[in-house]
Amino acid sequence: MPLKVLLLLVAVLLLLAAGYVGYTWWQAEWSALPEEIVYGNGRIEADQVDIAPKYAGRVASLLVAEGDLVDKGQVMARMDTSELDAAFDRAEAEAALSRDALHEAEALVVQRLS
Repeated sequence: MPLKVLLLLVAVLLLLAAGYVGYTWWQAEWSALPEEIVYGNGRIEADQVDIAPKYAGRVASLLVAEGDLVDKGQVMARMDTSELDAAFDRAEAEAALSRDALHEAEALVVQRLS
């Protein structure tokens, strides 16, 4: 009987040791975060950071997902600039019309002087 008890005790100890090694390995794999990320339990107070584009418009494509780490100055979204491009083309056309009107006025002045 003592041999059976000893074998059972050894088996239980080996099972406990394997469980401890497995749990330790699982914890090490689970907490594999980048060095700049701190994790823990408790209350965290953080500053809220609002981001906004320089100009209003529609978003054409998002280049990052929520929760991604970003660097300072990194482009996070591309805006749809079709309306801005149309406004720019319209302004160029109006400028060309104004130049033409100026040339006509200058020609009229030259004509009247002669």
